[in-house]
Amino acid sequence: MNTTTQPARQNSLVFTGNVSQVKPIQGGACAISLAYNEGSMVNGQWETKDTLFLEAYIPAKLNFQPNVGDKMTISGFMAANNYQPQNSKKRYGSKVVINEIVEYIAKTVNNASQQNNYNNPPQQHAPQYAPRNAPQRHAPRNAPQQHAPQYAQRNAPQQHAPQYAPQQHDSRPNNSFQRGAGFQN
Repeated sequence: MNTTTQPARQNSLVFTGNVSQVKPIQGGACAISLAYNEGSMVNGQWETKDTLFLEAYIPAKLNFQPNVGDKMTISGFMAANNYQPQNSKKRYGSKVVINEIVEYIAKTVNNASQQNNYNNPPQQHAPQYAPRNAPQRHAPRNAPQQHAPQYAQRNAPQQHAPQYAPQQHDSRPNNSFQRGAGFQN
């Protein structure tokens, strides 16, 4: 994917959707699929007519990996108008490279009652070691860790249960977004 002409591109877009898939990519980047349900309210019930999926690429420089079910508004640009999906001969659509995460709302099981419970919680396993090759991007810095210590020193971004398991904490990368400072690189 050629991103060297990024500043000169005029094909920017803003899109809001729910994260339906997350695929970590070596080097800290990840590919996500955002889903948007088109429909209308019928007799007080939401009736979905169609679902639009947008594949997007979060560069490593953003240092961010969302979880499935999170709601995001992204700002980005089209990187290829000749995208070929895996295991397919047909070429169609486009791939979007994300420049900025405009809005992020984490999907939590019970966000309201859990929000104020973890100011400086105790760690639930042995301390993590500093020389890790890939940082965890799915948990805030001071949240309780919910996995066994053997996951602490992995060479690749985590691709297992913590990413898809129900979260018992606010899964934003850090709390600067709540303070109105936006996401920090």
